[in-house]
Amino acid sequence: MTRIIERSSRPGWLVAAVFALLACSLAVRVLITETFDRAEPFFLRDVPSGPTPLTTALLDLLVLILAGTALALRGAWLSRGGCLAAGLLVLAFGVSVGFAGDRRLALNGGSSLLITLLAGWALVNLRVPRAWTLLLVPLVLAVCAADAVKCLGQSGYEFEMTRQQWELHKQELAASGVDVAVPQMIDYERRLASAEAFGYQSHPNVAAALLTIGLLLGLGALLASLSGTCGSGFPFVPGAVCLLLGGGIWSTGSLAGGASAGLGVLLLAGLHGWRASAATTRRLLIAAYLAGFGLLLGLGLARGGLPGASLDFRWQYWTGAAGVVAEAPLTGVGRLNFGPRYLAHRPAAATEAVADPHNVWVAVLAEWGPLGLLGAGLLAWLTIAALLRWPVVDDQHEEEPAGRSVGPLWWMLAGVPLLHVLFSGTPLLAPGVGLLWAIELVVVFAGVFVLLAGGMPHLAGQRSRAALGRGIVVAVWVNLVHNLVGFSLMTSGGLSLLVLACVAGIALRGGGWSPGGRFSPLFAGLTVLLAAVLLAVVVLPTARSERAYRAARQAGQLEQVRASAAALAAADPLDPRAPRTAAGQLVSLALHPRAPANLRVELLREAEGYAARSVARDPRNPAGSQMQARIAFELARGAADDVVARRLRLQQALGFWEQTIERNPQAARLRLEAARTAVALYRQQGTERAGALARAWLSRALELHALRDAASTARLTEAELAEVADLRAQVTGP
Repeated sequence: MTRIIERSSRPGWLVAAVFALLACSLAVRVLITETFDRAEPFFLRDVPSGPTPLTTALLDLLVLILAGTALALRGAWLSRGGCLAAGLLVLAFGVSVGFAGDRRLALNGGSSLLITLLAGWALVNLRVPRAWTLLLVPLVLAVCAADAVKCLGQSGYEFEMTRQQWELHKQELAASGVDVAVPQMIDYERRLASAEAFGYQSHPNVAAALLTIGLLLGLGALLASLSGTCGSGFPFVPGAVCLLLGGGIWSTGSLAGGASAGLGVLLLAGLHGWRASAATTRRLLIAAYLAGFGLLLGLGLARGGLPGASLDFRWQYWTGAAGVVAEAPLTGVGRLNFGPRYLAHRPAAATEAVADPHNVWVAVLAEWGPLGLLGAGLLAWLTIAALLRWPVVDDQHEEEPAGRSVGPLWWMLAGVPLLHVLFSGTPLLAPGVGLLWAIELVVVFAGVFVLLAGGMPHLAGQRSRAALGRGIVVAVWVNLVHNLVGFSLMTSGGLSLLVLACVAGIALRGGGWSPGGRFSPLFAGLTVLLAAVLLAVVVLPTARSERAYRAARQAGQLEQVRASAAALAAADPLDPRAPRTAAGQLVSLALHPRAPANLRVELLREAEGYAARSVARDPRNPAGSQMQARIAFELARGAADDVVARRLRLQQALGFWEQTIERNPQAARLRLEAARTAVALYRQQGTERAGALARAWLSRALELHALRDAASTARLTEAELAEVADLRAQVTGP
């Protein structure tokens, strides 16, 4: 391997700043919900939103620039295995984007994951003093503590306050004529009532996975402090943080999170005093991991499912994912493209339409293909091997620059709150929450970070470092176990936190400050090039789309709506959701009771063009053909006086519905809507094919209804069941 290192014999302020800000840009992702999609429930569109796809893209750009700067300052080295893993992942990403349906999601989401991995590589390559790298431990624990406080606040009082505000908003919606008994609203209310906290993330499972990493790192720090020379009071700090994180995990209600935390505690206790070689430990951990995954697969195949409702849901996701993999076995369907493809292969008993298969390896295979799976597997192997180099390097073999151990501390202390302000919009774009934000986030983060960072220099002994290293190894391994039934590693926050833990663990096993060398112009040039590419293909198109979406939401007059719809559809040629959104806005305007008949037709025809553009960009997404079917049906209703035009439009709508049902066959409500078109065509033309389709769709809708749990919103309502009976009565024939 080749090493190019800095010419200075001591780390300067620039190295400290780049190291600290790069670490903070990863840590802050725990406190910012990533988002790549602007989809939001129609009944919450007037509620102020948080981070947007643009803020996610800008944060990715910042991380890329900082990582590139780190590599330029200190050069880079990478083993042959690391080069192979990186090459496979980059190749898999590029190929999957080329074959993805929604290329915007595939490009933005995939590049975000790769940039996070690049940041981890850059942090390792900086080879800063080990005392600096150990500050990553209090950094991780501090952001996890802030997330835990948020979780406890949500379950303690925020959800109840939100529920009260929702009831008021719901009354306003009902007064304006909105149906407040739709399934989306019922599901939203049930989520509020469950009080399952998710902190700053988007899902309780993800929040629990992140807090579990923090908990096991905290236990490692606690054991290290008990083994070292710390004062009698210091072990209280990591101990208190562990209690806080345990409470946060409990508040999420995640069974996987609780089980992972318990497994981690047992494993950490078992490794205490472990004397086996690194190779033996690595083999045992990997064998146990593969055996656990194999046991899940074996049980699923033998029983046709997994024990327990939660695990059985996962089995449904995995079996459906097998069909997604079969669609694109060599290329993958593209990052964040799993959801629409899964609908075509969802088992009949599955009630949920999920965006992720809840297994990191299944997700990588489905979205990035076999190249991505090989690259991710090799990267995981190399990381575990690096974390298990035995024994921990003793400080007596490393000459640390004196007086520099607190170099990045102040950068980190200020960096996380500042980055959170810039990229979350809180409290600048959320008036009235400044004091709450300062207490829940800034005070908690700063307090935990300072208290823990103050005790890190005392963990200088071999035994302390070994105990801390065991905590990191267990945290990484348990997180991989959690991701056998979860998806935190497919999120920016989850991957960033694991990367920080791995960097700290690798620093414990070797490396440290290495003086001498030279600046690398190669990586400086590559950084400029990659930043320019990311700006051109991710940031600027996302910014244009965001402006167009905002203008479309704010448009009030008819011509403003039409102009904003045109601008939205043209903003980003890789985004199939934008023209579909534009079509939906025009359809809503066309169906307004006061809209004149001629204007209604004009608007529907405009919407028809946008829907066709959406389907051209993403042909496999059933949402596009569903929009086309609805538009064609409304145009048929508007052509009541022209029998030929009405029949042609109904035939067109029927064709679109057939495509939609093929791509989403397990939705009872969708089949009922399609049957309305088939019945209308049958009544006008009397074609047996339309009648046969209507009977088949209605019968299958009833079968799917019967398969659903009594409390499921996927079941048909009483009114819908009555409509099914009425439509079946209108269709004659065998």
